[in-house]
Amino acid sequence: MTKDRFLKSSLISFLLFLCSILLVPTEISAATENVENGSIQFTQEELAYCERAGEITIGCPIMNAPMLFEDEKTGRLEGITIDILNMISEATGLTFRYQALPPGSITYEDLRRLQVDMIAGVETNEHNKHSTGIAMTEAYLHAAKVFVCKKGTEFHPDSALTIAVASGSQTLEKVIRQQYPRFQILFYNSTEEALSALLRGKADAVLQNQYVIERILSKPIYENLRVVATAAIGDSQCLASVVPIGSDKHNLLSDDTSLLLSILNKGIDSLDQSQVSFFIIKETSENAYQFTIWDTMYRFRFALAGMFACLLLILVLLRKNRILHQKRKEQLAVQQRAKELAAINEQMKKQQLLLKDALKRAEEGSRAKSSFLFNMSHDIRTPMNAILGFTEIARRNVNDTARLTDCLEKINISGKHLLQLINDVLDMTKIENGKATLSEECCNLEECIEKARDVLKIEIDQKRLTLQTDTSTVKNKWVYCDSLRFNQVLFNLLSNAVKFTRPGGHILVALRQKPCAIQEYAAYEMRVKDDGIGMSPEFLLHVFEPFERERTSTISQTQGAGLGMSIAKNLVGLMGGAIQVTSEPGKGTEFVVQFTFKLRKQTQQPEQQPSTEAAFPSDFAGKRLLLVEDNELNMEIAQELLDEAGFAVETAANGQIAVEMVQNAAAGYYDAILMDIQMPVMDGYQASREIRCLENKDLAEIPIVALTANAFDEDKKEALANGMNAHIAKPLDAAVLYQTLADVLKGRESSAKEIT
Repeated sequence: MTKDRFLKSSLISFLLFLCSILLVPTEISAATENVENGSIQFTQEELAYCERAGEITIGCPIMNAPMLFEDEKTGRLEGITIDILNMISEATGLTFRYQALPPGSITYEDLRRLQVDMIAGVETNEHNKHSTGIAMTEAYLHAAKVFVCKKGTEFHPDSALTIAVASGSQTLEKVIRQQYPRFQILFYNSTEEALSALLRGKADAVLQNQYVIERILSKPIYENLRVVATAAIGDSQCLASVVPIGSDKHNLLSDDTSLLLSILNKGIDSLDQSQVSFFIIKETSENAYQFTIWDTMYRFRFALAGMFACLLLILVLLRKNRILHQKRKEQLAVQQRAKELAAINEQMKKQQLLLKDALKRAEEGSRAKSSFLFNMSHDIRTPMNAILGFTEIARRNVNDTARLTDCLEKINISGKHLLQLINDVLDMTKIENGKATLSEECCNLEECIEKARDVLKIEIDQKRLTLQTDTSTVKNKWVYCDSLRFNQVLFNLLSNAVKFTRPGGHILVALRQKPCAIQEYAAYEMRVKDDGIGMSPEFLLHVFEPFERERTSTISQTQGAGLGMSIAKNLVGLMGGAIQVTSEPGKGTEFVVQFTFKLRKQTQQPEQQPSTEAAFPSDFAGKRLLLVEDNELNMEIAQELLDEAGFAVETAANGQIAVEMVQNAAAGYYDAILMDIQMPVMDGYQASREIRCLENKDLAEIPIVALTANAFDEDKKEALANGMNAHIAKPLDAAVLYQTLADVLKGRESSAKEIT
């Protein structure tokens, strides 16, 4: 459709709209008055049907604007047909519900499935009127069909043409063939598909309703199409109902269907045609095609193509200019590069020196690791040699009690040293991986010094050393700190002093309290001084590095992996402190450690520390334990210690067996469970969770103690998180074993008394 024709059509529609505004109010009021006055005469049967009819579902074929379409924003059905049907509803008092029908041909089964009472938009033609299986009303809308062809095409109705029709109606096909017998008809589901066939040359013309085609031809993509003629086929539309067919080939109309058709016809007869014209003008103007940006681009596609070509040409010229500029820039860059190469050459020389230095450091690190492995091999074999050697001596002197006792004591000392060696390596690994954590608690600094002294008492006495402690300036002995880490630092420093002090030498441990600017905190300085062999100035630079030990004449006599000082420095840093060392060969060494700790309030009582004395075996007489352990040797050791304490011990080889034994036991049968962690079938954590979920509350609350080689703080926390009550690390310490069991059993008895 051309622009002039579109403007002309819009002007005519506007004039008709103004006329309708002047005419309609009088007509509408008159029509309304007639209806209110009961101008439609209904029979008693029709009035009764109107009262009982309820909601009548009318199927509406959509995608046919402006006749029938679905609003994209609201989803409601709208169009000229809907407006007219609403007038019929008001005139007759019937209630309509509009049901959208899918595009294309609609079968009887489709209508039954959709539960449709009437169909809108059915063409009123002679074939439909005389067809069986369908009952129609009078036409509520009269329109014409028009032919659309390409511009410049001559249309001759008597020619053999291919006509595209947007419908699948067989009756329409018969009407067309009756009027135009030479036409070949192609049916499509929508008007857009029919017009597409016309544009692609598959059809010579399109036959469609005049209102529908006028709206759709306003799209720019159809600018080469035009209406060429009005068809001899009308497009009057009515309502129809699918009805059964009798044996005499006639329609079988039920009473309700007959009454409904009669009422609808009376409503159609009462339609005000001026109001219908108003609705046609309103729908064709309000629902005219809305141009989009893509339509605009399509209409001005040639101009846009020219602009794009110009833009492309500009881009090519800009690109060419940029290439020329780039070449000039590259020439300047070559000159600049020549200057830079000299600087790079000088830089490369410096890099070579740095690489040599890095290689030297890497080689030193490799040597340090090799030295560590050498030291570890030496230091592990030394206590292992003692353990194996004294074990052999003890086996040969079984009947010599004194000799046997002496061997066992030395085996015990060597075993503890080996355990300390392993703990040092593991602590260093945790520190390097950043997994070391602090756990603050209230502790007595003076007691920490005395405990470290007691631990090393045997070695001090053996070497006839004099150990002096001085805490005279300390006013606040109770502080909050990680006592385990503090003791570890102190023990490493004091143990180092004991190792490298000659027999008969002197060691001083002095703790001084200094003023602190932070309220409720105090600053402490701890000095560990000896008159031992000392260290050379060269080694002092590496004393806190891991795996480092000074090569002296005492190296073969001193045990250790060279990790103690590195561990001490890292732990001091972890606690926010600082450590310094001064030493002179042949005169001794002094370590100075500075800490800042939070003070315990004066009103606060010190925390009770658990007793380290082992419970007497008689304390556990009559108590029954379940020992869960998969290693036979470990089970034998633990069972022997428990038997000596008076326990009745039952054993299980894995967690699953332990859970089954607890499930089958009576309440109170087991007093506690000693649970290993790493076991086949079911580990200790899972077994503990299974026991805690037992339905029998008494069995589910049996104390469970972890008995495992996983000895870190996080292992203790994980044991508690999995429902265990306490944690004992391997290798077993009898005193710790007895004390832990005593605390656990005592806590259970206290809970039982509170319940009773």
